[in-house]
Amino acid sequence: MIKVKHPSEEKNKEQEKYLALLKGETKEFFAIMFSHGNASYHYYNQDINPTFEDYQEWLTGLTETIRANMAKLGFDGCRNILSLKRYAIEKSDIGMEEFVKNLMGDEDYNNYLSLAER
Repeated sequence: MIKVKHPSEEKNKEQEKYLALLKGETKEFFAIMFSHGNASYHYYNQDINPTFEDYQEWLTGLTETIRANMAKLGFDGCRNILSLKRYAIEKSDIGMEEFVKNLMGDEDYNNYLSLAER
C-alpha cells in the first residue's frame, strides 16, 4: 500500500504495522502521507552536499536575523540544515516537487496534493 518505501527496513515495518490498524479513507490517507514522507526523505538524502559557495549564496537569501544566526553557526554548523541542503540539491537542477512526484507517480502525488489541501 505504501508505494515509496523508506530506506530503513525497520521504518517500513513500523509504517506497515500502523497501516494494518487502519481502514478505509484513513488507511489511504496515511499510506499516501507515508509515501510522500519517504520520498522526501530520499530527496534530502541524495549524495549532494552543500559547498562553502552554496552556503554563502544561501545566506544572502535569508532574512537578516536568520542570516546573522546562520553566519554565527558557520558553514560546518549549517551543513545539515535542510534548507541549505535543498538549496544545494536544487542548484543541481533537482527540484523536490518533481523528484517526489517521479517516485510517487502522478496519481499518488495528485492524491497527496488533494489531501494536503484539506
